[in-house]
Amino acid sequence: MDPYLQGVEYTQRVRAITGFAARVRRGAYGRGKRVQAGTVIGAITSIGQEIALACGENPTKIAWSDRCLPRLQQMYDGWRKEDPATTKQLPVEADVPELLADRGLRALATERDRAVGDLTLIAFYYLLRIGEYTIKGNRNESKQTVQFKWEDMTFFKKNRNGQ
Repeated sequence: MDPYLQGVEYTQRVRAITGFAARVRRGAYGRGKRVQAGTVIGAITSIGQEIALACGENPTKIAWSDRCLPRLQQMYDGWRKEDPATTKQLPVEADVPELLADRGLRALATERDRAVGDLTLIAFYYLLRIGEYTIKGNRNESKQTVQFKWEDMTFFKKNRNGQ
């Protein structure tokens, strides 16, 4: 089967895409835990767009349309019904980390207050904001954005001597 699913019969293409979607749903490509429908939709959409950029045709969509393949859409709809309702979360506004940083800058601030203020600013403006950082490319000196990974972080723990 063509890895870009170009020229593959419709039934085989649908079977390959829905099979892959089911494995993503079960967590086969992640940490082994079942993921929600939005994660599966994002994975399939990304793959379809990547193939469309390479070959000109998105195999996950109906030809000459922006709609998903009918069987794929049925899977998505069924999974959305199974998934728990999304709990909305309020975003943290910029005034919250600034308040904590100001508290750390007070004359009577403790070492803990200063550390909380500093770490909050780092977390808000560097880690949580976009979760990405930029590196230099190898071929040309242009920059490219790379997803921030857990392995990129290092934490230090105090030992019993306070070091």
